[in-house]
Amino acid sequence: MDIGTGCGVLAFVLRRMLGIPRVIALDISPYAIALARENLPQDVLLMACDSGSCLGDRSVDLAVVNPPYLPPENSAERDTCNGWLHKAWSAEDMDKLCKSVARISRRMIVAVYSTLSPIDLKECLEREGFSVFVHGTLESFFEKLLVLVGWREV
Repeated sequence: MDIGTGCGVLAFVLRRMLGIPRVIALDISPYAIALARENLPQDVLLMACDSGSCLGDRSVDLAVVNPPYLPPENSAERDTCNGWLHKAWSAEDMDKLCKSVARISRRMIVAVYSTLSPIDLKECLEREGFSVFVHGTLESFFEKLLVLVGWREV
């Protein structure tokens, strides 16, 4: 499952490049879902919902997420068409996203995570019962990107 699929690039990698037979891509924005539909194979299931809320009690073996880390925009934009961008890209609900990802994934999580995020995703996933290690890093002058891999016994 690709949580917060955006244009669908991670779901595409899961399905076409890694050959995972059943891929679900979620996003809160109907605009992102429409764009992902254009980019993804027809056998990828697309769902519009907030952090997996549409799954109920169901779970998956693997969840991938590239969580947002942009600062929230001014509140006036929330009531315009840009409100979807605010909801989709804002880091305001990072703790909620972390807990949702941990609830959805039975076994493994792969996350691309920025040190600019307002939450320590590694720490949050560990609090949710995952063992987490940093698989790789990429540094620029203002941030560090981390690829986290988390797993737990079921």
